[in-house]
Amino acid sequence: MTKGRNDISFEDPKLSLLNFRKNSKFEGKFSGEVNIQLSMHTQMKESDNDKENRYLSTLKLIIGEDSDTFPFYCEIEMTGIFTRNINSTIDEESFANFNTAAILYSYARPIISDTVSKSGFPPYNLPFMNFSEEDIEFIND
Repeated sequence: MTKGRNDISFEDPKLSLLNFRKNSKFEGKFSGEVNIQLSMHTQMKESDNDKENRYLSTLKLIIGEDSDTFPFYCEIEMTGIFTRNINSTIDEESFANFNTAAILYSYARPIISDTVSKSGFPPYNLPFMNFSEEDIEFIND
């Protein structure tokens, strides 16, 4: 049986922004190829004790284009509070950037798929990503 980690935690995931526009002038067939822009903002928060670091992280995704050549434009922001024990074996910078982004991304995926399918297009599934290899704008306070 796998034992869960007790040196990191995640709470309070929230959808903080969802902006979706279907392009009524789009007449082509949706190929499924999408331009995705990612940015990540992580801010250190006050902690209740000196044994952990807390972060408020926000992942922003812009999917598609706001033009007649693409079927939709979607902007989404997911936020969550993350805690890392100062004795954790996970590197602090890696945790604050990559781990938090991957977790928030997993919450955005079903929202995007459902929203796109409700607009009349087939569900669009965001691709799986290796956040350590992607071109992401990281902003840390």
